[in-house]
Amino acid sequence: MNRMSEIILGVVGVLFYLFFTIVGLFWLWVFSNHNFLEDMIYEVLPIQLIQRVPLTELITLIGAGGWVFVVAALISLLTGIVCVILIKKSDNVTTIGVLFIVTGFLSTSITLGILSIAGFIYVVAGMICLTRKVKSNHQEPIIEKSETFIDV
Repeated sequence: MNRMSEIILGVVGVLFYLFFTIVGLFWLWVFSNHNFLEDMIYEVLPIQLIQRVPLTELITLIGAGGWVFVVAALISLLTGIVCVILIKKSDNVTTIGVLFIVTGFLSTSITLGILSIAGFIYVVAGMICLTRKVKSNHQEPIIEKSETFIDV
């Protein structure tokens, strides 16, 4: 059966997760270079705000969140690639649909909604996988009704 819509949605979701993975890796690079980040913060924020917030603790906290972001995006990316390949090769798409839906919900909830666009695309692809009916090649036998008269 032609599953082009599921494949297209899966590929679009994979591209979104690839983008989010690259953004997350850039985020980790920025937060691993404390000197670069501190210089940038001192240029942008006023001194009064910087003195109230402990800068090194803030950088550490945001950097740790970056790892969660990257790992969730990378796992979702790999799961999406596997699902798209399996859709092309398999006729049983129920498992693939469930995998799309679970991946979309988990990635959105783990990252607190940051990956919700790509997660929504995966959920839609999964719902299409689960709800689309398979067209059968054989026809139902035609039963003709015959009129029968009962004489009393």
